[in-house]
Amino acid sequence: MKLALIQIKAYSIVDYIENAGHILEMIEKAAEKKPDFVLLPECAYPCYVLNNNEIIDKALEHGVYLTEEMKKLCLKHGFYIACGMAVREKGVIKNQAVAIGKNGEIVYTHTKSNMWHFDRTYYEPGSEYNVFDTEFGKVGAIVCADGRMPEISAILAKKGAEIILNLANLTSAGFNSRCLTNPQKEYMLSARCRENNVYMALCCKTGVEGEVLSNAGGSCVIAPDGEIICSLKPDEEEILYCDIDISQRNEYLPQKRPYLYNIISKNTEDLPVVEFMERKFNISGDVNYISASAFKCENLEDYINKAQKHINLGRICKAQFMFLPETGFVCNENVLINRISSMLNEGEMVLISSYNNENKIYAALILPNGIEAIWNKTDDNTQGYYCAETKIGKIGVIFGDEILIPEIIRVYTLNGCAAVFVYSGEKSEIYDKILKTRAAENRIYMVRNTIDNVLCAEMVSPDGNMIFSTLKDKEQTSGGYINQFNAALKDVVPGTNVIFGRKPECFAELGE
Repeated sequence: MKLALIQIKAYSIVDYIENAGHILEMIEKAAEKKPDFVLLPECAYPCYVLNNNEIIDKALEHGVYLTEEMKKLCLKHGFYIACGMAVREKGVIKNQAVAIGKNGEIVYTHTKSNMWHFDRTYYEPGSEYNVFDTEFGKVGAIVCADGRMPEISAILAKKGAEIILNLANLTSAGFNSRCLTNPQKEYMLSARCRENNVYMALCCKTGVEGEVLSNAGGSCVIAPDGEIICSLKPDEEEILYCDIDISQRNEYLPQKRPYLYNIISKNTEDLPVVEFMERKFNISGDVNYISASAFKCENLEDYINKAQKHINLGRICKAQFMFLPETGFVCNENVLINRISSMLNEGEMVLISSYNNENKIYAALILPNGIEAIWNKTDDNTQGYYCAETKIGKIGVIFGDEILIPEIIRVYTLNGCAAVFVYSGEKSEIYDKILKTRAAENRIYMVRNTIDNVLCAEMVSPDGNMIFSTLKDKEQTSGGYINQFNAALKDVVPGTNVIFGRKPECFAELGE
């Protein structure tokens, strides 16, 4: 399957006629390399910012002509075209990905669902997520900010999508046009591919539109393992060609347990997270410093001694919530918990993890008087994902490859968690991207501890930024603030909210 991604320059609406001609010229240019699929960005025509009421009707009408011309090109060259277009349907304007088949007919449309910033000023959101068949395999599409909503790509993958076409206007800000980036391009879309075992083709614009939006460019193709296999620069109009075999998708995915994700399709206003978002916060009680420690041990006595050392280091940091690594071995859980509990002062709590006598991993939140909460890995989980009330807010815990299942973190988020703690078996570039994605797509804190391939403890903010990390393979304690208000603020930009932007009525199949 040969892709041609046309990274076209941004036009303003007043230049819609010139833009349509330019699009046709670029498609003809792409045809010279005989691609199977030609992609153009979100709202390649007429533009993204529809800020001229005197011209919009003429521009949309001219779009009908452009579509007919693209149909002719599909017939002429024997390829598919997927183009981002603003179209009027039943009196409303939609931001669509429009796919035209080799037969010169529209074979698929997807209407942008997750509205970004001022999208609602111009566009009516969509609520359907489908795929279409080609001789290469099943294909789905998303438009730009749809990539921030894990449910959308998950539904496409569940329906059999082997590649997701992402037509986008990824916005950016920066002084140097050659160095523009965007969280989706930086880490979120790689996470989408890895968690769904799909390819993704991201086609983005370049340049500034309407003197208000800097497009990040960087059109690329991402493999199912999350690796970017080819890409363009941010600031050049160019065509990216890439050959892929979408049947070659062999990434391991952990088993999902949809019956545990039912909250995803429940009415948003009835969810615990809404109460969390509407709380009144105070800086003295709702901002707490936590510590996280990285160390590795051979036996229980060694773990107990190092735990005491790092709890003391946490006290030096003024932390009352301390995150310790897993033991990495089977040990007597009663002895471990009782010994750790005896170390604690009033008001302190410690999160630990170990393997019990049945070789099953668990985590325990420990106070001076014993266990406050306990979690088990999904394999043993039939009751759902427990949220523990703590001084740093509600928290959840996941283990190892559960990080690959976005529904689990979403369940914790919808239940009002401010932070999720990860006992991870692996630290790598793609798992780092997934950790940042889980934080940003839910706007919560993600705190991770790894002891296997790399020794590390770290925390990511609700913005997807690293707050702290211990040095690689260094036994160390570090820490940072968890501000519950930041975790309750679910707006990414005005008009885009990770909770109220969801469409739970469309997500029921993720819980089936």
